[in-house]
Amino acid sequence: MTPFPAARRGRLPLSMGLAALVATLALTLSPVARAKSDAPTTVPGDLLVKLSSGDLLPALQLKFRLSLVDRLGARPIFRLRVGAGVSVSQVAGALALEPGVLVAEANALHAGPEAAKNNVWAIGTAQAYQQQWAPAAIRLAPAQAITGGAGVRVAVLDTGVDASHPLLAGRLLPGRDFVDGDLDPSETGSRADAAFGHGTHVAGLVALAAPAARIMPVRVLDASGTGDAWSLAAAMLWAVDPDGNPATDDGAHVINLSLAGSLRTRLLDNVALLAGCLAPDPTVASDDLSEPRYEDDRRRCSGFGGALVAAAAGNA
Repeated sequence: MTPFPAARRGRLPLSMGLAALVATLALTLSPVARAKSDAPTTVPGDLLVKLSSGDLLPALQLKFRLSLVDRLGARPIFRLRVGAGVSVSQVAGALALEPGVLVAEANALHAGPEAAKNNVWAIGTAQAYQQQWAPAAIRLAPAQAITGGAGVRVAVLDTGVDASHPLLAGRLLPGRDFVDGDLDPSETGSRADAAFGHGTHVAGLVALAAPAARIMPVRVLDASGTGDAWSLAAAMLWAVDPDGNPATDDGAHVINLSLAGSLRTRLLDNVALLAGCLAPDPTVASDDLSEPRYEDDRRRCSGFGGALVAAAAGNA
């Protein structure tokens, strides 16, 4: 069975072309960080697990002495905590040998651009903004003659936004903060913080590329520019269905991730399949999405198709 047909990858006739345009501009102008070798790469004690069935969890918790921290809706995807002094990597390795465990990995950290030092993301002039070189390089003006992005929603998963910025006036949709766990995705901190202003910077690039699009600000990075894989996963799935009702068309058509990490995470690969409504690879066991608790994802994908996930590749 193919629960997420690969043919339904775009919701609007021009959404894929516009998505590529937005992604090209954002990734051209917005470098991302490579994690420093001496910085932590995972959240201590955190274990991310995907099961073939959620019914397997209690027995695994008992056997490996794991506590439940969070779950992605009704899906069999969990954030767990190992006991004090226990090695996450060792538990993950042992779990991977258990029947029905599709993914078991540490909660990897991700970061925004040059998170190790301060940058001037929050300053600039309107003239300098309009005179950037990338719009001409990607032939932005001819592209905007075809579409300015009307009807397209772009989720920017970053440090949040300055909602009072005049460039963003009338362009912002309600967002969410997955760092503090509230509904206010505002930038926090000051210029003394490493990543201050970067989310606003990226939202401005989206506004430059697609002036008629609406921007959904989602805060997943703290003031230092750091976030974790679990928060990213939860944010991506929220962005494609903000009201939690798969029958309403309120989700993002594009999800922009101008951030990077030093560890590949299969959990985020799986969440990207769900967000994009892409068919799992039948040769990859961890891609399995046959569990009935993915039904809301199937309904959303059947009705509206998936989002294009645009992720930076590490051009620091």
